[in-house]
Amino acid sequence: SQGQTIIIRREAARMALWDTILYAAPSARRALAVALDACGIRDHRPAAIRQEFARLIRVQERLFIRHELGEMRGGGFDRALWQQMVAAFSGSRAEILLRRVKDLIADTAPGGTLASLCRRRDLAGLALFIALSDGLAKAYLPGLFAAFDRVGEPHGWGDLAAAAAEGHRRLALLAEGAAAIFREGAAGADPPGLQERIDRLLGRDLEPNTESS
Repeated sequence: SQGQTIIIRREAARMALWDTILYAAPSARRALAVALDACGIRDHRPAAIRQEFARLIRVQERLFIRHELGEMRGGGFDRALWQQMVAAFSGSRAEILLRRVKDLIADTAPGGTLASLCRRRDLAGLALFIALSDGLAKAYLPGLFAAFDRVGEPHGWGDLAAAAAEGHRRLALLAEGAAAIFREGAAGADPPGLQERIDRLLGRDLEPNTESS
């Protein structure tokens, strides 16, 4: 987004989604199959999917819009402080982790992506969200991915909403911790170890190779 305007780069989004379909990791294939079925696409061969690809694109665009709206309402960081942080850590692992935490805060916020999906019981949107998620999302939101496996059960959607809310609480604490460390370092308390401390805070729950999953 730019200011209050949401910009959708449709061609880039289409290509990324098509790559996910063609080269889906084993952990994403079940969720992708659920998304296809929920869109009414029963034949999961690429040639057949291409004929109905517009259905998936519409779901993807709804996810993107909900995410951007969540970010506009607040991504867990003060805007001015956020700009200072990404400038200070440009190109580092700390920047990658900070950006992912900020994204997931927007997705798990009360008015964000997952709350909207749960409220509408949007199985296609939920399954596509899971299929498109990376290893960092799985590491930061383990309860959400466990709840997805139970979404068809009687209390499945309620469990999913609760998992998203708990994930949001934990992510907000991480954001607060990272911001506090940065402010402390910016005040001159510990400049040399600033990036390392934030990296350690945000990376403590990550398994090896999580970032590339």
